[in-house]
Amino acid sequence: MKMSIAQILVRAGYLAKAEEGKEKLPSIILTLKYDNGLPAVRNLKRISKPGARCYVKKGELGKVLNGFGLAILSTPKGILTDNEARKAGVGGELLCEIY
Repeated sequence: MKMSIAQILVRAGYLAKAEEGKEKLPSIILTLKYDNGLPAVRNLKRISKPGARCYVKKGELGKVLNGFGLAILSTPKGILTDNEARKAGVGGELLCEIY
């Protein structure tokens, strides 16, 4: 799950690259992306927490920062962005919002 979230952030342009660690223990090595010396990730907000899960239906998916941000959902079709979930017509657990 963590690696699929990292790959979504790479595709969206928030991370430069994500690769699995070569150590004995499982790990993920993330390379942050910078634009003109500023980090590409300005804000990351965790929505669904273990004590308070947040589920959204397919019609309740709003836009993050008027379309400039990104929401990540766990759906029956896998880990998807909000745009991919709208196109697939599915809802799910809202994991986080990033912009």
